[in-house]
This record gives sequence, structure tokens and C-alpha cells, in this order.
Amino acid sequence: MSGYLTYLSMMPPPSCPVGEFGAFSCNEVIYSQYARVYGISVALLGLGWFVVALGLIVFAWRDQRLMWAVVAWSMLGAAGIAGFVRRVSQLIHLKASLGTSQVMIFPQALQR
Repeated sequence: MSGYLTYLSMMPPPSCPVGEFGAFSCNEVIYSQYARVYGISVALLGLGWFVVALGLIVFAWRDQRLMWAVVAWSMLGAAGIAGFVRRVSQLIHLKASLGTSQVMIFPQALQR
């Protein structure tokens, strides 16, 4: 899935509305201002995480002493997801209290 999303994020926007009336769209997510952090596609970051995880699993399969690296990498990924979910929930609350849709998740990334 990460590979497919990375591919889509590098290509021109296709049309893929979801739902009968197209109220939600893949384009809204893949090409939004929130889809990049410091100019790097979030999908590419996800793909990179999975490639490293696969490499660690292969090495740990051969040498069980490296299993700690797989566990540590998994914990890092879980912490990253938890931090992202917390940040998004804070912004949803902020949007609701301000009554605006113009709140940015990573404003520092968009200033570059």
C-alpha cells in the first residue's frame, strides 16, 4: 500500500472520487498540503519504514540476537503513529473551536 501511495504521490493527479457524489477524493489526501513533510511525501516515508522493517526482519531471521532491532523499530513506528494521531486530534479540536478549515498540520514544512 505504501508503495502504491508513493507512486501516486509522484504522478500527476488522477481522478478517483469516492462515494456516489465524489464528496471525498483520493486526490484530496494524496495532493493536499498535509501529504508532505519538509518536501518529502508521507507515503514515501511510510514505504521507507517498511523497507527498513523488512530488512531487519530478514537479518533477525538469520540471527535471533537481532530481534531487539525489529522490536525497537516497531516501537519507533508505533510512537510515530501515536504522535501523528495526537497531533491530528489536537488540530481537529482547534478547527472545531475556531470554526475554520485553514489549520495546517505541519506549518513549518510548508514554509520552505
